[in-house]
Formats: sequence, C-alpha cells, structure tokens
Amino acid sequence: MAAGGARPPSLAPLTRAGYWLAYIGPAAALSALAAIDRGLLSRRWPASVTDPWVFGVAVVLTLAYSHVFLRRIKVVSAESATLLKTTEEQRDRLRFLHEAMATIAGERDWEVILRRVVELSCELTGARYGALAVLDDDGGLARFITSGLTDDEKAAIAHLPRGEGLLGEVIQMRQALRVDDISRHPSSAGFPPGHPPMTTFLGVPALFGDQVVAHLYLTDKAAGPFSADDEDIVSLLAAQTAALVTNARLNRQVERLAVVEERQRIGMDLHDGTIQSLYGVTLAIDTLLTQIPKEELHIRRVLDDLGDRLSRITNDIRHYVFDLRQEREDLPATVTRIAKELGIETLVRVEAADAGYRTLSDIAAEQLEGWIREALTNVARHAHASSVRVMWRSDAEQFRVSVEDNGVGFERDQAERIGHYGLKDLRERARSLGGRFDLDSAPGKGTEVTMVFPIPP
Repeated sequence: MAAGGARPPSLAPLTRAGYWLAYIGPAAALSALAAIDRGLLSRRWPASVTDPWVFGVAVVLTLAYSHVFLRRIKVVSAESATLLKTTEEQRDRLRFLHEAMATIAGERDWEVILRRVVELSCELTGARYGALAVLDDDGGLARFITSGLTDDEKAAIAHLPRGEGLLGEVIQMRQALRVDDISRHPSSAGFPPGHPPMTTFLGVPALFGDQVVAHLYLTDKAAGPFSADDEDIVSLLAAQTAALVTNARLNRQVERLAVVEERQRIGMDLHDGTIQSLYGVTLAIDTLLTQIPKEELHIRRVLDDLGDRLSRITNDIRHYVFDLRQEREDLPATVTRIAKELGIETLVRVEAADAGYRTLSDIAAEQLEGWIREALTNVARHAHASSVRVMWRSDAEQFRVSVEDNGVGFERDQAERIGHYGLKDLRERARSLGGRFDLDSAPGKGTEVTMVFPIPP
C-alpha cells in the first residue's frame, strides 16, 4: 500500500521543546559561561582581556539562541497552519458528505442513488474516474455504475471488469488499497481493449457487518496520489453505501413478502368464496336440466350454454388464482390439480413421460393449461365417463396433447351446429397458438379432443 500522503505532525513535541528553549536553555548557557570565566579565565588573564571575550561569547550564544528559537517558532506556525487547514478541509468534506448522504437517503430511484454515490466519491477526492460494483446475494456482479467516462469511451471498452488485477486484490483482501502507479503494481493486470489509461488508484470495499456489499473504485486524482485522508473519507462513504444497499434490499424483500401475502389472501378469498358460489350455481343448472322434458330443446340448450359459460368463468378465476401463486407446476401436477378441482381425480390418469412442456413459453404454457382445463370440464359435465386419459408428446417442432374419455359421446355435426361453448374455447386456444384442433366423437363411443401447435425455436 502506498503512503499516499503524510498526516500533519503532532504539536505535543513542539510544545515541550519550546518550554526547554525558553527557560532552561538560556539559563544553562549563561551559567556555564560565568563558571568558565570565574574558574578558568580570570586566573590566567586580567579582566581587561577576559571580559570582552566573555561578552562576545555571550552575544554569539544569544544570537544563536534567538535564531534557533525563532526558526522553531516559524516551523511550529507553519505546521499549525497546515494542521488547521487540513482540519478545516476535513470538516468541510465531512459536512459535504453528511449533506450529500442525507440527500441520497431521501432518493427513491435506485439507479440515481448508485450513480450519485460514484459522483460523490469523485467530488470528495478529486478523482477523474469512479466506479461502483454492487454485488448480488451470491457475490456476483449485479450492477456496475461508472462516472467520468463518456458514452463513446464506454462503448469502446471491450467488456466489464472481471475482478482481476487490482480489482481482484481489493476483492480478495477485503480492505482498502491505494496505488500511486497502477502499471507498476505487482497485481496489475492491465486494461481491457478500449479502456482509457489510468495511473493512481483507490479501491475500498463496502462492508455491512462481515459481508461485502459493493466495491468503490477511484482513479486519476487531479492533485497527485490518493492520500490517507482520501481513503478515510471514501471508507466512510463506502460504509454508508453498504448500509443504503442493505436497507434497500431489506425493503424490497419486505415489499415482496407483503405482495405475496396479499396475493395469497386474494386467492384464498376467490377460491373459498367466489368459486364455490359459481360451482354451486353450475350444479343447480345441471340438476335443473335433468328435470326439463327432452322435448323442450330450446330451454335445455339455453341452460346448457349458461352452464358452460359459468364453467368457463369458474375456470378463468381458478387460473387467476393460480397466477397469483407466481409459480409454474409440472404439467402432470397441473392435470392432477385440475381433475381434483372438478371432482374427477379418480377417473383421470396421465399417460405421458414427455417433459417437453418445460421448454414452452409462458404464453404457450398458459394456453395449454387452459385447454386441458376446458377439455376436462367438458368431460366432468357431459361425458358420464368412467375413465379419462390425458396424453401429450413433443419434438423440436410441435407439441401434441389429447384428452380421451369412454363416455357417452355425441354427434359431432349436432354439436357444431349448436355452437357448444366448450368446443369453441378449445378451438380458439389452439388457434391462438398457431395450431389446430381435432375432435373425434360418436354416440356411445366416447370422445377424444386433440390440440397440435408449433413450438417456436
């Protein structure tokens, strides 16, 4: 680690030296001169010879003392002025840091906060370039914010830092690093293609407890190498940054938890209240259909269509509740859940080992689930089946799914003329995926519905 800059000296030694020079020094010198005059010189030479000589020595000693003392006072004054200037600069920097961090703490835009931290680091130290590497929960690079680089310079850089060289040194050592010449440091790994040349360096980890949250990097200080004061002020800023980043993460986690809890509450309310009510109305319609004479075809058709619409609404709400869970089930589990909701879980079996559904897009997976739900709803309401098979297979180009039952079946032409809502929905979902819908049914021979749709590359 480079020395960077010397701290102002302490005034304690100067104060003690001043006391010795001011009191003991002159008295000791004059006492020694008088003893020499009386004990040695006066015995060998007359007073006319020794007195002028002693006086001259006393004058020389006095001038020497005055010179040394005044020079010391000058040094003390200069050092005191330096210390005062440094103290005032530190106080101004701390005041500026406090005001800036208060402003940042009130900011809501996360991108603005990160960028302001980098700019503030450059302003406090006089650095030309600055960067903030924010880490994710796994220690990887989540965000890399820079300051001082033009858009053209950013575009010219081949790649983001990879944690090598001096950056890697800061990451591994988990402590601040000051370097006067990047190219001469043994850990230097050079710069990626297109990166502007840089000389001085200051890297500081942002620690929250024992966890490294981010790293602050500064280069090319305008007034020379980075000093120990620069390191102290940036370390303080890094600590504040670590607290802001950690607090923001905690807030996001709390917000996500609150959203999840609210979605679960809404889903439970819909499932326990609205869905049960709609299902009760649907059962009432089915019961009413059994009591209407067969010759009242128009009434039976209207009630049957109404039941189909209620079933579709119920399915849409169930699908919405599923979306609230923010998760995607495996397709076999999805089929089992739908069958259980429809009360036919003992009839349905899945005959497919193909896991190609996992590669489907969210839109395709949503339509696929809706298609299977509609097909099984039709079975539950109309087929009177004792066995239902759900099958699918896929390859690199298309996905095929079918639902087959051994129920009563129906005349296909008659169903098409009536415009059965369930069949319309199956056909529309297949069409929305750019696929086709096939129907195979006959009275007393059950029904098989199939959807085939392309898988985008």
